[in-house]
Amino acid sequence: MKENFYPESEEILFTNRETELETLEFYLEEFLNGIKENVCIFGLRRIGKTILIREFVKRHKEIKSIYLNFEFLFSVPIELSQSFILESAKWFFDKELEIYDLVALPGGEVVKKLLRELEKGESSKTAVIKLAFEYLRELGKEEKIVVFMDEFQEILKLKNYRELRNILGIFREYINDENILFVISGSFPHMMRDMIANGESPLYNQFKELKLDYFERESAYELISKVIECGEESKRLTHQLTGGHPFYIVSIAKRTKLIHRIYELSINPTTIKRAFLIETLYPEGGIYKHCSYLLNTVLSLAKYKAPLIGILNTLLREDGLTQSEIAKRIKVSQGEARLYTSELERLDILQRIEDRYYIGDKVFKMWLDLRKTGELGESPRDTPVEIYLKILERKYLKAKTELGKAKESEVRERLREKLGIEFKSYLDKDIEFDGVGIDDNYVNILEVKWKNKPADLRAMKNFIEKIEQSEFSTEKKRLLFISKSGFTPAALKFAKSNGVEVLDNNLEGVREERV
Repeated sequence: MKENFYPESEEILFTNRETELETLEFYLEEFLNGIKENVCIFGLRRIGKTILIREFVKRHKEIKSIYLNFEFLFSVPIELSQSFILESAKWFFDKELEIYDLVALPGGEVVKKLLRELEKGESSKTAVIKLAFEYLRELGKEEKIVVFMDEFQEILKLKNYRELRNILGIFREYINDENILFVISGSFPHMMRDMIANGESPLYNQFKELKLDYFERESAYELISKVIECGEESKRLTHQLTGGHPFYIVSIAKRTKLIHRIYELSINPTTIKRAFLIETLYPEGGIYKHCSYLLNTVLSLAKYKAPLIGILNTLLREDGLTQSEIAKRIKVSQGEARLYTSELERLDILQRIEDRYYIGDKVFKMWLDLRKTGELGESPRDTPVEIYLKILERKYLKAKTELGKAKESEVRERLREKLGIEFKSYLDKDIEFDGVGIDDNYVNILEVKWKNKPADLRAMKNFIEKIEQSEFSTEKKRLLFISKSGFTPAALKFAKSNGVEVLDNNLEGVREERV
């Protein structure tokens, strides 16, 4: 393993992902036993793909590994090929080498061909890229190797060259070598899946999928504890703010630790909020830099920049719009709106649920929203931080309004009269239900949505997920979901399959419409 490839400061933060490691280990064992299946790791940026690879390489020094980050290697074809070969050689031979040093080593004939291409006035772009892959093949003849290609989606930039429009087809020629296990990894899940799961792609059905997702609560708490010592409420808030994204968790925890050290502020939920705001709205903050990079990357890859910004601004004001509603808001045709929303889906910025669109990353959404009103400094005691605290709490952490609380109380009372069960509001750690009532046979769990649009599939799934994480997960239950404005068809279908009783604002049952 290359020196400094896996710094100790990162190694101690490795959390969870044991299932993913075991999956990679399974494919490694199969590979060593002569049954090879290439692997594709995908997940959002900074979700933990690279640290997973580093942990795997550290644990398996018995196999020769090569790690190539296409984001850093990428250049014009001739330089890309040269960098690709040099980096592969450094890993394989475990030392720094110059291009001419490689001539006398295994794969030297391929290097000679590359040097001849370098001497030409204009080399063949296809030829030099093929030489890079050919070099790996020659190394594989010496011993079996695992080749990790991180940020693999960058390879698609080669399509800008006429000769390399079939770059995936070129790569396809080399991936079945029995001595090389390819593990590709990328930060744009839709793009990665399109490369390996689209029937028209040369890579179709050539890679096994391994998706990395957000941390669930227990893993998030474990990661927080590796950075700071804090109470349950602070951990709960950090998980709530970040949704379980590992990078955001570490950024907030480290900033909290710094604030505690320099400004002698106690580590509590208020300090966590201050740390989040500084990380997100201070230009030198890690989350600010990440979100800014993400936006710039998306716009550099997108075909239609101005309309995409218009859609994001629209969804900041009103989340969960349909395609036709978006078209009306930004004053474009339905066809144009379809084109733009599809592009934002492809770049994993928008999430579509039941034909309604949402900004998928809640932290990115907060950054897009709050940064428009200004940027913060580094001090948690600056006056603007107090202003932003109020905005954060009002818009993103707001407790239920008095009207909402009153309506839930009214619903609980009406249910008591109807069912003869005393419902009480419930809050345990970060699990909240609008009502829980226990009778002789069941734990009755209540969810109330009193909005002017139908409860959708996401709301229904969130309800079920909360129950599965609660103390009632193994209890005999009756689930009740009440929505003022009814339910979308997909929500009704999901409710029926998961045993959720759906009621309207009159507490009457709602039936799934048959098509």
